[in-house]
Amino acid sequence: MLFGYKGFAILNSFAFLGVCWLLWGVAGWFVEDKRAPLVTVLIYALSTFAWEHSFSSYPHLASTFFILAAFWLYYSIILGRKDMPVPFRSRVRRLIVSGFCLGLAIGIRLDSAFAGLA
Repeated sequence: MLFGYKGFAILNSFAFLGVCWLLWGVAGWFVEDKRAPLVTVLIYALSTFAWEHSFSSYPHLASTFFILAAFWLYYSIILGRKDMPVPFRSRVRRLIVSGFCLGLAIGIRLDSAFAGLA
């Protein structure tokens, strides 16, 4: 509301960067190859419509960011990750924020509810 229509593009640009940052972190959890985070981010950034959506008013990237944030927090508990940032060291806090992120994603785009099933 502060920036008007351009605010959507600014929000999506930050969401794109946030998704890339989260993908970078999560990729190392599942693959031991040191190049996996870079390849993951490059595939996401160059092989999807995310780059185009980061300069538009569509809510896709904001909901993607919140879905991935919920995934990052929830699976960090399942995998027993101890290297989380200071605000997320508590498992209970991670669960609460994960649910809040999924709720925000559903509020932004209703089809994000399917991410909760995953």
